[in-house]
Amino acid sequence: MVSDFTIHETIKMVPVMVLNVLFLYFLTVFYLKFYKMTRKDNRFVIKTALKKRSLLIICFCMFLSVSGYFFDDPIKCILPLLGVIAGIDIIILKIPTECLILLAIMCIKINAQSMLFMRMINSAVVFILWYAFQKKLKTGLFDILLISILSLNFSSISSGLLFSSAILILWGCTGLVLQKAFTIHPKTKIPLAPLISAAFIALMIP
Repeated sequence: MVSDFTIHETIKMVPVMVLNVLFLYFLTVFYLKFYKMTRKDNRFVIKTALKKRSLLIICFCMFLSVSGYFFDDPIKCILPLLGVIAGIDIIILKIPTECLILLAIMCIKINAQSMLFMRMINSAVVFILWYAFQKKLKTGLFDILLISILSLNFSSISSGLLFSSAILILWGCTGLVLQKAFTIHPKTKIPLAPLISAAFIALMIP
């Protein structure tokens, strides 16, 4: 009975997951057009970039869609925004300012009743640590801001530091895989937003 129920539930979930992936993908494409139009950035062609990296975006959106079933509200509501941020970073290696502002507002609202002041201190500590090693790690300021904002969802400094450690581990492992399996040059810039989001989700799943 348990097996039949599990299979039945899985079959029901598949169409929903596919719709979620399509929604996040087209939302990312729409935002790319908005970004290109508002910034008047001619350094990338959307169609060309999507041909090269669409599969990465779809895979990450699938990861988010699957992860969503393990989350309860209100944390679940920030997953689509993380998907858009990651998708944009995959394509143009940038995180839009307005997305960070929206994410910060959402995280503050989510944690407004749960020791927000302590969470803000935790976020500040994480920011200071990452910023101190920014040149050595060669991380962008907006990557650090994304890490700091997501750290608002952790209730202690130790949890924030564990989050940072998870990011560094994922970053290092991804770099090794790209070098060994795909012969990518060691100095190739890796979009960090998907790795930051993945580390956050891994630590937040109950």
